[in-house]
Amino acid sequence: MNAEMIQALRGLEREKGISFDVILGGLEEAMASAYKTWWHQQHTDLDEEMFDARAKIDPEDGEMQMWLVTLDEEGQAISEEPAEVTDEFKGRIGAQVAK
Repeated sequence: MNAEMIQALRGLEREKGISFDVILGGLEEAMASAYKTWWHQQHTDLDEEMFDARAKIDPEDGEMQMWLVTLDEEGQAISEEPAEVTDEFKGRIGAQVAK
């Protein structure tokens, strides 16, 4: 993500009449979902039901932060830790989700 992406999202807000916060929130959810899938592909020994991902995109500069969330048996978050957003994820996988 970068400032150009934020400008594009602002343009989408004007063109479609959809709130920037709604667009950004949807993109954060999509990126978190893609990161969870990508992380599981990198760590196939992990039970996909026992972790999740959370993304936050800065609305000013487009910088993205990601967290891995550990879940309990009921699917409730019990801890979260910062996760590295690699260039591979941002480039190949992130672009697919953003589309």
